[in-house]
Amino acid sequence: MEKQQIKQLALSILEDGGVSQESCDWIINNLSKNDLKLFISCFRSAFKDKNVTVRYAGNLSETIKEKISGMFPGKNIIYVLSDKEVLAGIKMEFGDYILDYSVTSMIIKILKGIRI
Repeated sequence: MEKQQIKQLALSILEDGGVSQESCDWIINNLSKNDLKLFISCFRSAFKDKNVTVRYAGNLSETIKEKISGMFPGKNIIYVLSDKEVLAGIKMEFGDYILDYSVTSMIIKILKGIRI
């Protein structure tokens, strides 16, 4: 398959909301190893562009969820309760960017500052 066809395949599967068993079997049986690597890379990139992952500890109020939705119009927002990773606060990942307002990252920054 050509590179553009593989990218289009990845985008269409993402837009359909997932991979059926038949599609998965077809992809595995018909794509070469290099094509499969390109497909996974394109799928991952498209997923990052269309989704925002919000990791948080504790509870998020509806007001905060509405503010987050307003920050990322047209994006699918995935909320992940992650007490151990975040401790307290919030961490948002979108595209190649990460907004990290978690206690964990603040503690790490303080400890790095003390060691220097």
